[in-house]
Order: sequence, then C-alpha cells, then structure tokens
Amino acid sequence: MPLVLVEWLGIAVEARRLPHSGWLYGRGWTEIREYTTGWALGSGHIVHALAGYGFALLLAPFSWFAGPALPSALPAIVLLQVLVLVPLGALGVYVLGARSGGGRLAGYLAAAAWTLGPFVASWYFELESGWHNRLLPQLLWLTARPELPSALALVVAAVLVLRGLDEHRVVDAVAAGAFVGLAIGMLPENVLFLAAPVLVLLASRRWRELAAFAGGLVPAVVTYVLWTESALGHATLPLPHHAFSWHEFRINWQVLVYGAWSPRVLHWLAIAGFIGLLKRAPVKALFFGAWVGAYALGEGASDTLRAFNLPFFELWLPALPAFCVLIASLPLLWPHADVKLPRRFPYLPTRRVPAAVPALVAALVPLVWVAVASPWHSHDAVVHVQRASLLVPERGPAATAVAHGKRVTINWEPLTVAHVQTAYAVYRSPAGGDVRCNDHGAADCVLNMRRVTVTHRTSLSQTRRPGTFAYRIAVVAARGPKKIEPLLLIGPRTTVRVR
Repeated sequence: MPLVLVEWLGIAVEARRLPHSGWLYGRGWTEIREYTTGWALGSGHIVHALAGYGFALLLAPFSWFAGPALPSALPAIVLLQVLVLVPLGALGVYVLGARSGGGRLAGYLAAAAWTLGPFVASWYFELESGWHNRLLPQLLWLTARPELPSALALVVAAVLVLRGLDEHRVVDAVAAGAFVGLAIGMLPENVLFLAAPVLVLLASRRWRELAAFAGGLVPAVVTYVLWTESALGHATLPLPHHAFSWHEFRINWQVLVYGAWSPRVLHWLAIAGFIGLLKRAPVKALFFGAWVGAYALGEGASDTLRAFNLPFFELWLPALPAFCVLIASLPLLWPHADVKLPRRFPYLPTRRVPAAVPALVAALVPLVWVAVASPWHSHDAVVHVQRASLLVPERGPAATAVAHGKRVTINWEPLTVAHVQTAYAVYRSPAGGDVRCNDHGAADCVLNMRRVTVTHRTSLSQTRRPGTFAYRIAVVAARGPKKIEPLLLIGPRTTVRVR
C-alpha cells in the first residue's frame, strides 16, 4: 500500500506538469481509434479494424453515457485506471515476483520496480520532450491506451501459469490461456507472450497443462477470426506481422545507446536477474527470460519499428512486469541467498483466489459480443484519417455553404466536447471526392480532403475559383496556437457550386 500511495502522489504531480488539453494527454490518436471502435461496438456494430477488439470492448460501456467523443469519457476512464488498476497492478506484480521463487522479498522489489519505474524512466532514458510528453502519461495511466491494461492481463495469466506449475492445477492453465487470449485481443502483438508459457510447459513436460492452456486460447482465436472477418472481409489469425531483421535490431540498439543514459545497464540487469533466478528456480527463470526476450527480439528486430519512434517503447510495455521480476531477482546472486532469502521471506498464500469465473468472463463475453455485432456498412458513420491511422465518428457539426459570386461562406452550429479545449477544422475537396470508401468487410471510408484552416469561430468566408466543392467541419483538440490535434468528431459533407 505505501508504494501505491507514492505512485498516486507522483501521478497527481505529473498530471499537472505534463502538457495536456483538459483530460487529454499525449497525441491521442491511438486512444481515439480505440474509443471509436468501442463506441461502435457499444451500439452493436463493427468498424474497419484498425484496433483489436479487447480494449475496445472495455471502453464500450463508457460510450453509453459519454457519447462518441473520447474526452467526454476520459475522466471516468482515467479515474478507474488510477484508483483501481494501479493498486491491482502493484498487487499482481508483487504476487508474480513472490511466485517466481524469490519469496516475499522478490515480490516487494518487483512491485517497487513496477510502481516507481515510470518516474525513473523519465530520467534514465533522457527522453526528449516529445517522447516524455507522450510516453510518461501512458506509464502513469493517464491515457486510454491498451498497452498497460493488456500487461495486467498478462500478469494474471503469468501468475496462473506459475500457480499451475507449483500446484499441478489444470484449471489454472485453462484460465491462463483465457487471459492471454484477452491480452491478444487488446493488442495482437501480445502473441509474442506465448513463447514463455509454451516453452516452460514443454521444458517441464506438463503435457496436460499445455493442452489445457491451448484449450483456453481457443475462444480468443475464434473471436479474433470473427472480428477480422467482419471488419476486414477476410479472416486472419493473430500472428506476428513484423519481419525479423538483425540489421534493424542493431540499428535500434544503437539508437537506444544514444537515447539513454546507458541501456547496457538495463541489459545486464536483466541478464544478472535471470542468472540469479536460474540458481533458485530454473524453469521459472526460463519463463521470465522468454517473456522479456520474445518482446525484445520480436519488437526490437522489427523492420517497421525504430527505437527513435515511440511505438517501439509502447509495444514493449507488456513485457515490463517480467523485467521488474528479473530486477527483483538480483539479490539471489548473493552466495546462498537463493536458499536463505526464500526461506526467511516465504510466500505462503493464505487463500486460493478463484480463477474459473473471471477466465470464463474473459473468454466468452468478447466472443458473444463480437459474434452478435454486425459490420457497419454505412458510409456516414466513421471516417478513416489514413495519415494518423485514426477513426473519427461522423457526429460533428453540420455545415451550410452558400456562394455569392466567387465568395463562399460556410456556417455551422457550435459543438463543444466536455473535458477538453476544442477548435474547428475546416476541410475541403472537389465534390464527390471527400472520401474513398471500400466496402470489403466493414465500410472503410478514407478522408480525402485538405485542411483549409483551424478556427474558434463558427463561420468561414473564402474566395474560390469556379467549380463544385465539398466541405466538412471537424472538432479538434486545441493545445495551443501552433499545435491543434487530433480530430475528435467530423461532420457530414456539404457541397456548394461556385460559378
């Protein structure tokens, strides 16, 4: 509990210091994409899949009272994360560390690394302001992104895998598979985590548990197939989508060398912690080593991600709990500490936490929801901003455009979004070319308009050459005179002919 109080205090301080617009921190593109997907699911529809289904389902209930604009739901989302998921995360990482073989001391150290790590990372990586302002809010649960929630799902799965190894419980293996499936549904890149439980179950020859774990994954695989079939028009499996390249791995490593105080320290901390844990519990050391190694290699050697781009760090966050456990295993390197410390600080769970019911919910609720939902074929529901991989609800202000000679005047009704400072962006294109729609699966209507200006007024007048033009008005988050992004809502088209 003291660690959680310290983290809450740090979050309160950083929440005031970090640049933000109302409750919106960071760039917001991923958050809006996830929330728009959840808003559609909340109304029984599936939009073009630019996001997984897992986190969108968790966001769907917020859209029932907050509407289609993300900032309206952010206070409830952020408070729920900070007040509930922060202490649950610390507790989960503590249990994970204690179950690793190092006893309660390893659990305390792992929880300390998990709760205090975000504040240390800001200094250690010498993050430039752009990285600091975008990455730190994620680490402090101030955004509506899937990386850390999916990491907590993996923590639950990892605890169940270790408990199954310790107590030979098949039901824990099934439940672990269900929670891994939920994490993959939130973030498909979490398929990399499968290397850890599969490897450790094979190494320990737990054939029943391995079969049970695979069985627990089946509902998530079926859900993912249904999701991609409805959203994209063709079924796919959640497989790694990055090509592996040692050349890119070396490049990313060099970028980290120049962007951090000393990434080799982190490198050797992980290796030393692995060796310390290997002395105490070889099979569990293999589990945590495979967990960290799969993400380090799978994301670090990607030919599409670079360390100087934030997605490299963001997609590595689900491996952070395992890294915390390896750091917590460093005391086991001391001579005889691998025996004395676990005996002096034994982890003896006083009661068995049931796993069957939560696992059943995690497996079946997404499956039923996705199976019942239907692809959204309407061309007037969601707009895809391709440059930002952004999905924007078409619930913005409706505009009217009138031409007087060569002068066009556009007027629209004011529309405000709660808990964020907003402005209006005016978009223009030749008539008939404002969006390009692909109806294979759910409708994918890509915005093909040029932003004309951004204003706080509700009218715009400009001179145009003869022709027929389409206009749309978008509500955007305003963060300053030279930084106004992203789109929150976009309105329907209006056309005008200039003679």
